[in-house]
Amino acid sequence: MSRGGRWKRWVACADNHGDMADADAVAAFRRFVGDYRPQIRIHLGDAVDLRWLRRGATDEERREDVEADFEAGCEFLRWYEPTAYLFGNHEHRLARGLENSLGAMRNLCQAMLDTLAEVTPGATRYPYCKRRGGDRAALL
Repeated sequence: MSRGGRWKRWVACADNHGDMADADAVAAFRRFVGDYRPQIRIHLGDAVDLRWLRRGATDEERREDVEADFEAGCEFLRWYEPTAYLFGNHEHRLARGLENSLGAMRNLCQAMLDTLAEVTPGATRYPYCKRRGGDRAALL
């Protein structure tokens, strides 16, 4: 219930993993959201997969199409228009990339973080924290 005493419709989703998303599940979710019209839309993380940034990524994962994965996740976020976006461990790979990389890789991670902010303009973003589930300070 909101502060004004009126109920608000909300929905939460997670783990669409960019280009790894199941097309049938995404289509069903889109239909549901379109019919339900929630005022609050929460994304619980892992909108993108970023498997190429995973610690221990295989050579095959490092050769996969980074752009297709990232764009699929961004397209989902553009459509979904989350009001809150909690970074999952997959988005956190970009933050680790900023901390542990130099040059072009660091620039790419920053550009991807900037793009995630651009495609979720109305969302409050929260950092990933595997121990506490993130603190209440907004990310970015």
